[in-house]
Amino acid sequence: MSLRQKTSSGAKWSAIATIVIIGLGLIQMTVLARIIDNHQFGLLTVSLVIIALADTISDFGIANSIIQRKTIGHLELTTLYWLNV
Repeated sequence: MSLRQKTSSGAKWSAIATIVIIGLGLIQMTVLARIIDNHQFGLLTVSLVIIALADTISDFGIANSIIQRKTIGHLELTTLYWLNV
């Protein structure tokens, strides 16, 4: 399998995974909107936005820095671990 085929296959599976995750989230929100009242649903959506924002800010691309290196020492791994926590 060539690099182009591997890249294409990986992109396809990544797109499928993203679509499935978004679809399941939409179904989950629809079910929750019918189960709980408006006030509780509002609190839920505000808290989900805050959690998503905190997750985005805390990432900093640390996982990508591990992938880009060919060799990683113990010091780098422990530093990246504690920064990611």
